[in-house]
Amino acid sequence: MGTAYIIAAIILPALLLATIIYVWWKNRQASPGAVRRADEGARKLQEEDPETAPRE
Repeated sequence: MGTAYIIAAIILPALLLATIIYVWWKNRQASPGAVRRADEGARKLQEEDPETAPRE
């Protein structure tokens, strides 16, 4: 019974924390396609509202 408490109290929270960090890290790395779509969306918004376009 003591082993079950060790697993529940130490190993499972460590495994949960490692999973959270892994998912967070994978989500930070944007694919080139996602970056391209974001740039295209930003350009489209600037074309629709020229007031928000950067000044040169």
